[in-house]
Amino acid sequence: MPDLPQPPKEEQKKSFFGSQKEQPSSNIVADIAGQVNNLSRAVKTMDDRFSTMRKKVQVTEQNMISNDKKIFSDVKVMNTEIMDIKADLADLKEKLMLLVKELKLTATKEEVKIVQKYISYWEPLNFVTRQELAKMAIDGKNKDNV
Repeated sequence: MPDLPQPPKEEQKKSFFGSQKEQPSSNIVADIAGQVNNLSRAVKTMDDRFSTMRKKVQVTEQNMISNDKKIFSDVKVMNTEIMDIKADLADLKEKLMLLVKELKLTATKEEVKIVQKYISYWEPLNFVTRQELAKMAIDGKNKDNV
């Protein structure tokens, strides 16, 4: 059978958020105003959240910049201290080399023993000084004259 025209059904009007049955025009305006108000509040809330997030990001960036500056200055100080330590180390190394050279020039144990042996042979404590010799000469003349 051919399709017969049907009586018109109650038309449904679609709103922003779904379909609704036909309402009187004052209700439609009030409903649209309510939806606009809801959307306006949602946008304001989202704007506030976005603004808060922007402020937090800005504070975080400022903190990062100040921390970077502090770290940079700390690294600079450390580099200066390291350079000072390197200079001190080089100076110490130079002085140690001089000390080693001086120690190589000192007498060895065997050399000291040889000198000690010769001194014990000579017995320098028994040597006569010029003054003692002069005194003995004077004393000797005095004995001969008596």
